[in-house]
Amino acid sequence: MKNTRSTNIEWWMSLFIMLFVFSPVLSTQADAHPGALYVLAITIPTFVLAIMGGYIKNSVMNFYAILLFVFACLSTLISDLGGFGIGPLMKFIVFIVFFISTSYFVMPPKELKFSFRAYLLLSIALSVLIILSFLGGFPHIEATGSQGRYSIGITGLYKNPNYLTSFYNISFFVICYILATVHLCFKKKLVLFSLLLCFMVSSFLSGTRAALLVEGLVILSMPLVLAKKRQLYKFIPIIVLAVVVVVCYYEEIELILDLFLGNRDAFSDESRSEAWGRAFKFIKASPILGCGHNSWSNISQGSGFLEYLHNIFLELVLDQGIIGLLLIVGIIISGYKKTNVKDRLFIKLFFTFSAIPMFFQNGLYEVNFWRFIVLNRLMMNVSTSYEGGISAFLNNAFGTEPREKKKHTKCISSQSAELQAT
Repeated sequence: MKNTRSTNIEWWMSLFIMLFVFSPVLSTQADAHPGALYVLAITIPTFVLAIMGGYIKNSVMNFYAILLFVFACLSTLISDLGGFGIGPLMKFIVFIVFFISTSYFVMPPKELKFSFRAYLLLSIALSVLIILSFLGGFPHIEATGSQGRYSIGITGLYKNPNYLTSFYNISFFVICYILATVHLCFKKKLVLFSLLLCFMVSSFLSGTRAALLVEGLVILSMPLVLAKKRQLYKFIPIIVLAVVVVVCYYEEIELILDLFLGNRDAFSDESRSEAWGRAFKFIKASPILGCGHNSWSNISQGSGFLEYLHNIFLELVLDQGIIGLLLIVGIIISGYKKTNVKDRLFIKLFFTFSAIPMFFQNGLYEVNFWRFIVLNRLMMNVSTSYEGGISAFLNNAFGTEPREKKKHTKCISSQSAELQAT
């Protein structure tokens, strides 16, 4: 039995992880940056608790994380383009410390269940607020150059809708996976399908094409999950119906999309493609170590290109070259190898759908990128440490016991009562 001290450490660790995961959404700023002081206020106590609880271990994965910072400094020192900004670079190592502190932590079942539900509830709240902002006529503060975009303006906080949708896209996938793999009663199925519809409507109103892409790919990936459980027949009619609707009403769908998304980002798309092309030229010039920390700010300065690259992975390769990319891949793969075989498909899909928005966002040296890394690692910890892995946890947390099993349980309990009476 665990002592009180160990239980307290687990509880506080769970709380700080949740604060870190929620920080890009709950920040009062309009973008994903919660500020250095906020990050330090979470990282330092988490690091202390991790040492006290014995959660920091020597491993290849943590070695990769340390090397990532070392090569960020090295590539900056040997390059003329790297901007040696002490603030962002120090924040970068703070995120690495937070990752190392939590990389071996496994939430107790009670805290894990609460964290899952809290993430889902906040996701639902964000999607509802986006819809209410649309109904109340509160467009996103940047809507002057992007017609028809809505965030959570009704609250007075003008958060970037791209970050909000990438946050709840993870919940969208988890709900789809629960619907495909967990035994649910009709009421729960109805509620979950309603939530999926709510997410899709709010993504549409937010004007975030990356979010709509992710949600479409999530739905198309479900046959893989059902095929594994030999229940593919359940999904075939939906796929056929969706294809028929798209083919028959393609022009109408295109008009509807144009109404909301239209030409609002034509300038942005052209600027991004030009910026990405420019970045690739510099990557070719220094493919191994990259151009150094914060190099795009120096490349774009006074050139007329976008201030931000809008592609976290491209920024990683630009700054730290192929080595930096391989180190991130090493962090992910070293955790994946130990996961429950039954959860491998879930882990792959979870990683894919949480990674896609990173190709259209900023934040290599911010919470946005490290939230993605930490969440994937935590899911791998669940798969590795719990009996039955993620599948078993989702069944216990959200599933409904079949009626036959309930009847059987009642019969056993009544028989045991009779025996005791006898």
